[in-house]
Amino acid sequence: MLFQVLHQYANGHVLDIGGWDFCLTAIKRKIPFEHWTVLEYDESHLPQVESSRVTIRQGDGCNMDYPDEQFDTIVCIQVAEHVFTPIQLFEESVRVLKKGCYGIYMFPQTGNLHSAPYHYQNFTRFWAIEMCKRSGVDLVELHSLGGTWSTMASRLLYTPFQMLRFKGFTYPSSKRNFLYYLLAPLAFIFIVIGFPVCLLLSLGDMEEEANNHLFVFRK
Repeated sequence: MLFQVLHQYANGHVLDIGGWDFCLTAIKRKIPFEHWTVLEYDESHLPQVESSRVTIRQGDGCNMDYPDEQFDTIVCIQVAEHVFTPIQLFEESVRVLKKGCYGIYMFPQTGNLHSAPYHYQNFTRFWAIEMCKRSGVDLVELHSLGGTWSTMASRLLYTPFQMLRFKGFTYPSSKRNFLYYLLAPLAFIFIVIGFPVCLLLSLGDMEEEANNHLFVFRK
């Protein structure tokens, strides 16, 4: 769905906020654009891209130094949950977008803790609706991706990373009681059995507990 939306709405000079190396995927998928600017806050995430069509800049998406109405398309994929002031991020996106042009956002509703400690919140579809209303832009498309069972499958998939204390999925002060260690083998068995069952049930999913929301707005 994401790439269908990008093929339909992306064009001209694209600003990809927090996109890391997503521009490489966009090129591979033949997303239509003239120039792609990656604005990345984290210096360690600045990609190495050898293309005259791509510009890499370090900067803050919540406080951009671009003039008003600079870009033809705004892309912000799975970034808002890592920003402490997502409303400011959206308002800045609208500011630098040209009138009549499109912004494409995607964010999680039921995302597991990840990239800790820089995971601040998840969102529902109603955040997208309300943000567009308050920002004076038109909500063109809103897609709920996944649902209750795929969310459960995702939880089960990433739980072992937390159980084994993988970096980004936990934090040093997280606690375990003695029953955790006693029940851990049963937990792993449940994950092995439950994950494929949840994937099967996700074929007839319920979008109220969507994994992610993808929406397009027009200024």
